[in-house]
Formats: sequence, structure tokens, C-alpha cells
Amino acid sequence: MPYVAAAAPGWWNPTAYAIGLFFVSYAALMHRGRGRSVEGVMTGTVLLSSAFLLVKAVVAHQLGPKDYLLYLLFVGYHVATAYYVESRLAFRRVSPYAALYLWAPVAAAAAFL
Repeated sequence: MPYVAAAAPGWWNPTAYAIGLFFVSYAALMHRGRGRSVEGVMTGTVLLSSAFLLVKAVVAHQLGPKDYLLYLLFVGYHVATAYYVESRLAFRRVSPYAALYLWAPVAAAAAFL
């Protein structure tokens, strides 16, 4: 709710509204009863780690390229870590190498930029 209140007067960059899509997808997964599935856990992880971008946008009233790069690294790391943890659970049918498929492009893009 604080983010909605901050959005009303336009206190942050409109690109931060994209984070709302993760909330909508997580709410849809929860409504279908898939909140504890791999997709639900990954979407929830993105949603929680995206708080960095929203807080920065509300506090600083602007977002720069470095903020988006840091956001990419932060979210990519957390999603890859959560995916690896999900792969270690015996009842999940997830490859542990899939976490590398998520993290490698993020690390490569960050190194390039």
C-alpha cells in the first residue's frame, strides 16, 4: 500500500510500475493454488527482491542505468539461489543446473555493462 500511495503523486519513475506485474502474476498463482509451486516461489522471490527498485524510486525520485543494473544483479542472484534450493528438494523435479542457466546471462550482462 505505501507504493500505491507514492505512485499517486508520481513520486517515482513509471518504469517501476513493471514490478506490479510480478505482484499480479503472484496473486494469480496464489488464486489458482500454485503459490507453493516452483513458479510461485520464483515469482514471489522476484517480487520480494524487487522492493529494492521501488524503495530507491520512492526515496530518490529517479532511477538511473546503474540502478537497473544493480536491480538485475540483485534479482538474478536471488532467483538463481531460490531455484537451486528448489532443485535440492526431493519432491521437486527441477534440474540443479537450471540455476546456472538463470544466473549466467545475468552475470554476463552485468560484466558487459
